[in-house]
Amino acid sequence: NIVEKEIEDDYKNIPSLKLSQINALSNLFKMCVPYFYTSKAIKAEENELASNIEQYILKNLNSTLSIKELCNRFQITVSTLYQISHKHFKTSIKDYIISKRIEKAKHYLTTSQLSIYQICDKIGFNDYNFFIRTFKKRTGHTPLSYKKNFPLNIL
Repeated sequence: NIVEKEIEDDYKNIPSLKLSQINALSNLFKMCVPYFYTSKAIKAEENELASNIEQYILKNLNSTLSIKELCNRFQITVSTLYQISHKHFKTSIKDYIISKRIEKAKHYLTTSQLSIYQICDKIGFNDYNFFIRTFKKRTGHTPLSYKKNFPLNIL
């Protein structure tokens, strides 16, 4: 249903550009291409870094895992670590580590005969009382009541 006359009129109304304007637009486009390519590469690199940080945290839950240690390990600034954490983990890096430790504690509580002290030590909590408070705050149960209320799943 396109009228030929409208197309012809639209074509006639396309502004003419000087060769210098065309060259300027071409140069602008040439400058933009590397930016788009670089921004995609940076995003891919950031995703890989986030994945590496996550894997490192999961493998080292039993150690201190300080912000400083993570920054040194991955050669990034504190600001970059915080940005990656919020973007990829949707929380602060400290909260992410605590969440993973609590998940691991729940696993040990339901699949092992380890004592709560042993679990606390195994998941990197240096302070037993802090572990108890944090576990209760996150799960609604103390570790002992969690262990009693959920069946042992030893395969």
